[in-house]
Amino acid sequence: MHLSKKTAIGIVIALIGFELALISGCVHALARSDFGKTLLQALIAPSAAQAASKRLFVRFNPSQFQKVAYTLPAQQEAPEQPYAVRQAAAQEKRTGQYLYGHPKARFTLVEFSDFECLFCKSFHHTLKRLVEASQGQVNWQWKHLPLHPPTSRQLAKAAECVAQQKGNRGFWKFAEALFAHTRGNGAGVPNLEALLKHAGIHFPRYRACLRSGKAAARIETMRQEALALGIDGTPATLVIDHATGNRQLIRGMQSAQNVIAALQRMLINARQTAPKTSIQPSDHPVTADKAPKTRRRP
Repeated sequence: MHLSKKTAIGIVIALIGFELALISGCVHALARSDFGKTLLQALIAPSAAQAASKRLFVRFNPSQFQKVAYTLPAQQEAPEQPYAVRQAAAQEKRTGQYLYGHPKARFTLVEFSDFECLFCKSFHHTLKRLVEASQGQVNWQWKHLPLHPPTSRQLAKAAECVAQQKGNRGFWKFAEALFAHTRGNGAGVPNLEALLKHAGIHFPRYRACLRSGKAAARIETMRQEALALGIDGTPATLVIDHATGNRQLIRGMQSAQNVIAALQRMLINARQTAPKTSIQPSDHPVTADKAPKTRRRP
């Protein structure tokens, strides 16, 4: 039988419409059945662990860090622009407790770092972006571990004495300035005095701070904390979950994705163990009382 082209096209369209109606009916019937509901829930609903992570890290998507570039800032003789105001760093005058992020965040990243460590310099920007993207769920605490004597110890003492005058926020602004200008590996910054002037430091008080030995004592206390944790290199980051007390040590410079993965593993573990402890403020995490739970990298 010979069909015109127009008739053939009409038959094809009719068959396609019939098939679509049949498929729609099957899907509707499946969705109304108990088996269909179970199947659709399995396909659509996230796992319990994924749901827990989603509830905690709203808008905290690891993919946003995929384009983070570990590039070193240009070296300059002196800062040409005012340092960015670190809004995430509370303006507190307490010395020796340097916290970036919400003081009562669930997670604290206790980083042992060195101003002359180029890996620390790169990792510094990673942690800053991660904390700022966590919507108040993660904060970051600095601990000195100077491993390029005498320069790194000199810069650590300078940062301590800046914090004595300028507080917590002043410490973070000065730390960022040091990383922006250091040549690394013990070579130091070209003009430390220019950075101190730009930070608005009162030099007689600054020199008195250095002479007092208090800054050196605080740095030594932090170094002893690192030794108690088995840390002998920088950067090293102790992750603390204040809801459970669980801790995990991350060694070396890591990508933001790796840090987030560690946080998510701790979330999954917390959900499986159903902790009953409440979230405690993380103004001054204790790092040396017990050994952390470590995970070996494959």
